[in-house]
Amino acid sequence: MPGFSRPALALAFCTMASATLIAVRTLASLGTVTGGQWFFFGLFTLLAALSYLFPMRLEGDEPVSYILSSAFLFAGVLLLPPGLVSVMCLLLVIPGYLRNRRRDRLVKDAFNASNYLLAAQASAWIIHLAGGGGHFGPVNLMAVLVAVALNLGFGTVLVAGFLSLNLEAPFWTSPVWDPRFLAADAMISAMGALLGIIAAVTPWAVALALIPLVLPYWLLRNIHLVHMVDVDPKTGLYNHRYFQKRLPDLLLRQKGRHRPLSVLFADLDFLREVNNTYGHLAGDQVLKQVADVLLQHTRPGDLLARWGGEEFVIVLPDSDPELALGVAQRLCDAIANHAFSVAEAESIRCTMSIGVASAPDKGWDPGCLVHEADQAMYRAKAAGRNQACQA
Repeated sequence: MPGFSRPALALAFCTMASATLIAVRTLASLGTVTGGQWFFFGLFTLLAALSYLFPMRLEGDEPVSYILSSAFLFAGVLLLPPGLVSVMCLLLVIPGYLRNRRRDRLVKDAFNASNYLLAAQASAWIIHLAGGGGHFGPVNLMAVLVAVALNLGFGTVLVAGFLSLNLEAPFWTSPVWDPRFLAADAMISAMGALLGIIAAVTPWAVALALIPLVLPYWLLRNIHLVHMVDVDPKTGLYNHRYFQKRLPDLLLRQKGRHRPLSVLFADLDFLREVNNTYGHLAGDQVLKQVADVLLQHTRPGDLLARWGGEEFVIVLPDSDPELALGVAQRLCDAIANHAFSVAEAESIRCTMSIGVASAPDKGWDPGCLVHEADQAMYRAKAAGRNQACQA
């Protein structure tokens, strides 16, 4: 399946199979569900699905988002029987897939839902050992804290493992290990635990408890919209302005760490012919699909931006000239092998030429590095296009 390596897919399908077996075993508890539990199931499922559909992406290059789904799932762990918790997790696959009906997106959403399910059921088991979620003495509260930690650690390990296998990168270099992201996830799980405790003790106070959970998220999403000025509206990648602002910082960081960095300057071949043949709207569709292909075949920590027109730039931290040239050639192959949809039941093929320049080989000056990559891209075009060329 495009976008995922075989080891990553193997981990994803093993996770899904394990989650499915556990979900089937928990469905027997659905016969004991009360009216109040059905109400909270509906409320928390709706809120979890909405937060899953509208995540807040962090500023920066890491593909990590804040979502409140885990908060509502953890509240459900304290209030609902295991069967309803399993159903909540499985329902999370539906909104994302309906919004973007791609096979790779379905795998991603199913893996995330399975991850949620395994972590939630493990947390529920710990809370059950302490006497259940209906009583909150010292032992019960300690069990809730342990469950929060387990919920955080379980999910982080699985996601880090998936990214490591998919990108062939070291396990501990995954962005999910960033302390800021771990703190945010811990905060969301803890707020979900408080929501569940409040709902168990005083159900009518749930409306009040939702305010400090949802309102900050809404405010942060509005703040996040300010950062959308850094995003290219046609492709969803960062724009030229953000790239020019971000590249010097990345170079300074890599230079301080004595680590290499490579810049790829990519140009889509013959986009003008697509515009002349199918119209500019079709050309815009091709640009968007090119961006999707580039995202699928690069690492989470890489910086992708649209330079302008049909030109893209990609920054590869920790990549020497040889590694960067291999990445560039794989991107050329991925573009050449992709069927671009430009009209109903009609697709075309496109190619891309890429130039590669690396620091420290070509120095640490941002402008010189981009210029070298740009010149290498023109040599790739002169050599016949659909290939990568080293500066």
